[in-house]
Amino acid sequence: MTSNVRKRNDWQEKWEWYEQRGVVRSSTYKRCFKEETRTGTRCVERDEDGRCIDREDYTYTVCVDWRDVPYEYCEVTYRKEWSEIHDYYETFEIQDVLFRSKYTTDIDKRDGKGKNGWVSV
Repeated sequence: MTSNVRKRNDWQEKWEWYEQRGVVRSSTYKRCFKEETRTGTRCVERDEDGRCIDREDYTYTVCVDWRDVPYEYCEVTYRKEWSEIHDYYETFEIQDVLFRSKYTTDIDKRDGKGKNGWVSV
């Protein structure tokens, strides 16, 4: 058993901070509000003169209603970052040390003491 009894816990926490300022800016982006499905024809076989002799149909979608959508964002003009170390401690005094084992738990169950096997050392 050691004779050096500790009565205080010390610890540190690092806090990281940032501060930023900016200007609200406005802009737009394009978005499709309506699409249409269209059909087309492509040549799948040509003769030796280059004329198309066999065609097939295909479908594709195309946007027919593009619109500008407004949005706002912050343009950062100033940013500062820093960290701080905070020291903490707690003091305590040990009043009792308890011990539990399978043996002490079984004995308490047998005797009906209801202490769940905890024994003061």
